[in-house]
Amino acid sequence: MTAAGDSLRIAFRADGDERIGAGHVARCLPLAHAFSLLGHQTMFVGSHEGLAARLLAEAGLQSVRPDPHAPAGVSLAHSDAAVVDSYEISTKEICRLASSLPIATLAEANLCQEHGVLVDYHLDRLGDSATERLLPGPTYAPVDRRFATHRQTRETVSRVLVTAGGGSAGEEMLEPATAAALAVFPHAEILSTSACGTQGGRVTALTRASPLWKVTADVDLAVCAAGMTAYELACAGVPAVLVAIAENQARVSRAFEAAGAALTVERPEPGFGERIRACLDKLVEVDRRSKMARRGMELIDGHGAERAAAALDARWRQSRWRQ
Repeated sequence: MTAAGDSLRIAFRADGDERIGAGHVARCLPLAHAFSLLGHQTMFVGSHEGLAARLLAEAGLQSVRPDPHAPAGVSLAHSDAAVVDSYEISTKEICRLASSLPIATLAEANLCQEHGVLVDYHLDRLGDSATERLLPGPTYAPVDRRFATHRQTRETVSRVLVTAGGGSAGEEMLEPATAAALAVFPHAEILSTSACGTQGGRVTALTRASPLWKVTADVDLAVCAAGMTAYELACAGVPAVLVAIAENQARVSRAFEAAGAALTVERPEPGFGERIRACLDKLVEVDRRSKMARRGMELIDGHGAERAAAALDARWRQSRWRQ
C-alpha cells in the first residue's frame, strides 16, 4: 500500500446486469465519487451490462473485467484497496483478497469475518456506534447527493413513480402496482417501467436507461422495490410504498416502516395489488405523506458516501497495511 498522503488506487468489485440488477453499482458509485474528492483513483471491476453499464459510462468511470487469476478478480498489481459488493463472490475469495489489501464490504453483501470494514448503512443499525471494523446506520448510506437537491414541498400527488429497480427480478410487481396507483390517484400521471397499457394516456413508460436522480424531481409518491431505491427516494423526500421483491430486501422494508419512513408490502403474491392499494389509500392524506417525507430526509441526508469514504480512508491508513 502507498504511503500516507499518497493517492490510493481503489478497486470497486461489483457486478450489474439484468439478473443481478444495478443496485451494487448504484451504491458504489457515490463512494467512488467521494474517494475521488479525497484525491484517490477509482476503477470498477466486474461484469457490467444494461443500466449498470450506463451508470458507469455516465459517471466516466473505468470498468475492467475481473482477473480470473486474482483474488475475487481484483488485480493486486493495480490496486491498493478494494470495496467488494457482491452476493456471489465467496467469502473465501473475499478473505483471500483481504489478506493482501485493506477492504470494505457493504451491508448484507458477502464479507470476510476476519478482516475488512463493514459499511452497514441500513436503518436497523440506527443508534449503533462505529468501530474500527464497522460503520453503522444511515449516517453512512452511500446515496448520490444529487437526490438531496430534489427536496421540495409535495402537497399534491400529480405523478407517481412505479419501479422495480435496475434488474428484471421484480417485474411481476409492476403491473399490479401501476393499476393500484391509477385507482387511488385518478388524476395523477403514473411513471412506470411496466409494459401495461397507457390507460387513457395516464401512464408514461419509463426505461431503465434513466438514472433515478433525474426522475425524482418530478414525482410526488412512489411504489418501488426495497433496494437502494428506498434510500434514494427518502433522501429526495419522496414518500414511498416499498416492496420486498427479494429476501434480503425484507430487512430494508421492515426497518423503513419501523422508522416511519415508508409503508411496506412483502414479496408479490396473490392479493399483492390489493395490499399495495391499501397502502396507497393511507397516503392520500397529505399530512401522512409530509411526515413520511420529513422522516426520510432526516435519516438520509445525501452525505453518507463522503462520511464513509473519509472513515474508510482513515481506517485503512491506520491499519497494519500502512507501510
